[in-house]
Amino acid sequence: SAQDEVRAMTCPAFLLGGSKDLQVPAILNLYGLKLKNRKSKIKVYPALNHLFQTCQTGAVSEYGEIEETISPEVLYDISKFIKSMK
Repeated sequence: SAQDEVRAMTCPAFLLGGSKDLQVPAILNLYGLKLKNRKSKIKVYPALNHLFQTCQTGAVSEYGEIEETISPEVLYDISKFIKSMK
């Protein structure tokens, strides 16, 4: 399974998801997942959809109505993770 492959990874990874992601639900894919590399990080963002936009329901029909392209917090965390790999 994909989760078994992720668990077997030895390189640092940043796995992230939105709590309102209806396409790849964080509760099924990220919660409780343990990674081998201690530099790896898993984070679930409250109230974000599959596109990491702040949303009400997470429904695909909302995507075009949301002005936010991507949550600034997600961008910051990705940048911080990449910088920590130096």
